[in-house]
Amino acid sequence: MKKLLFVDDSPAVRTLVKLFLSSEAYQVTEAEGMDRALKLARIQVPDVVLADYQMPGGSGLDLFTALRKEGMKEVALVLLTAVVDPELSSKAAAAGADEFVIKPVNPVDLRQAIVRALKKAELRKR
Repeated sequence: MKKLLFVDDSPAVRTLVKLFLSSEAYQVTEAEGMDRALKLARIQVPDVVLADYQMPGGSGLDLFTALRKEGMKEVALVLLTAVVDPELSSKAAAAGADEFVIKPVNPVDLRQAIVRALKKAELRKR
């Protein structure tokens, strides 16, 4: 079972996404912001981090940059956002994101993005 850290400041979104991902055989840990997410990732390195772009303590991009700087290069990173910014995709890639998903989240798109991100992370291990 893959370990997934889900970071979003909305308790309702965390609950819905956790229910869906748990049914997809992921072991889901939740955090409401960047500081808590970093602490949890240091305790148990996840296979995947799914993070909202806008959250307390820093953006999802800030979190991804911090994780990469701490040596978590094999962790798959997926950014969620409701922000419409044509440059955000390239900013996400520069911060280390493997995939980018627009809110509201379609479960099929989310599942596919996570699978693609895990494949990219697996390639980095080689």
